Amino acid sequence: MTDQLNTAAREQRRRIREQRQIPIVGDDGDVILSFLEWCELAGLPESTAREMRARGQGPRCVQLGERKLGVSLAEHRRWVRARTEATT
Repeated sequence: MTDQLNTAAREQRRRIREQRQIPIVGDDGDVILSFLEWCELAGLPESTAREMRARGQGPRCVQLGERKLGVSLAEHRRWVRARTEATT
């Protein structure tokens, strides 16, 4: 039963992500992505992103609710620049 619930929840999250268009250009730095949307944008599995965040290697998050995190597009871009500079 739990597997069915997990599968249904994953399917629902996938449908929500597909319906939302994530702006990538323009004056959109204040746009807040849910943590799962950010994982998709960054190309990371959720588990890897959470591990990176726990080690202090992820982007700074915005507390959207008691148990919900988000990441601004501006912070995502800062995080990408920092990781790019660190590898060169």
